[in-house]
Amino acid sequence: MAITDNGVGMDEETVHRLLRTRSDSRQGVGLFNVDRRLKQMYGNGLQIRSYPDQGTTVSIVVPK
Repeated sequence: MAITDNGVGMDEETVHRLLRTRSDSRQGVGLFNVDRRLKQMYGNGLQIRSYPDQGTTVSIVVPK
């Protein structure tokens, strides 16, 4: 399953930062949490592809 938008997109560092969180930060916890839970349950997490000025695609691959 994939969700795509045609928004402003993000550079590679911003995408990586979205999937990291620090224990003292409340920002970015949502995507980090979803990614971690998908990895625990299915072995695969979120796949985010984004390019500045071209949009973003977030994919989830769940085994049958």
